[in-house]
Amino acid sequence: VALRLTDLAPVLPPGTGGYPTRAAASSSRIYITGFDSESGQEIWSADALGGPFTLLRDIAPGSRSSHPLNLTIVDDRLLFSANDDVHGRELWLTDGTRAGTRMIWEVAQGGFSSFPSNLTAIGTDLVFSALHPLIGQKAWILHLGPETPGLIFVDDFESGTTAQWETSPF
Repeated sequence: VALRLTDLAPVLPPGTGGYPTRAAASSSRIYITGFDSESGQEIWSADALGGPFTLLRDIAPGSRSSHPLNLTIVDDRLLFSANDDVHGRELWLTDGTRAGTRMIWEVAQGGFSSFPSNLTAIGTDLVFSALHPLIGQKAWILHLGPETPGLIFVDDFESGTTAQWETSPF
């Protein structure tokens, strides 16, 4: 039996404009960008075997929308860009749980949006482009696999340091 995903989750009302509904699926979860009047447009998820969609997190609190974009699966997790109204549009990750839905990297600190785009999975790595205020639009790679636990990127344009997670994102 085939069901329309929109029968199971909220979507933008016709004629309201805004961002269209986007979708991605891992081996265990289905993700969509859904809309409701309390949370705006955010990431919703359902078990891949069926069931209702639930809001993972109200990234831009209240009725403002975070407008999630660039939904990409890496190692059974969803990476996407979203705007939380504090850090600007940055890179986010979810494992399909509320606790596991969080911003994972900010190209430049503060409200400067890096606009991550062109997200592409290569094994357990994520290749994407993002804007940095000092060097412009560049290609980046996030190493997310167990072979490099905690390693995010090598920052050779400012300090030559390696940024690392305090705890692994997985």
